[in-house]
Amino acid sequence: MQIAAHEVVPFEMGDTTRYVEIHELTLAQLRQWLVQAADNQTTDWLSAALLEQGSVADLAHFTDLNPTGAEAYTPSELAHLWDRVKAINSHFFAMLGRLEAGRNQPSGNSKASKTASLI
Repeated sequence: MQIAAHEVVPFEMGDTTRYVEIHELTLAQLRQWLVQAADNQTTDWLSAALLEQGSVADLAHFTDLNPTGAEAYTPSELAHLWDRVKAINSHFFAMLGRLEAGRNQPSGNSKASKTASLI
């Protein structure tokens, strides 16, 4: 049995090193995150729109970093974390890509459209 993937990413800051742990989410955690993301209307537009990969608040679901703690990181550091999150949760992000592609198809009968209704 394969254990869920995780990675510890070090960030050098002067003479100290900060560490962020990234983990692969379970199906239940992925469902919970999607529901919360759909229900949460953010008022922090900077954190929501800063990075193309996702919001700072969403990053907290995949890491041990909380949104307040993310304030100490630069945009390039947060972007690096998102890149690692996507690598560790590659199946999930591939599914999102398929769902997005299915949404752009003219027919609602695509496999991706049917899968989207199950989430």
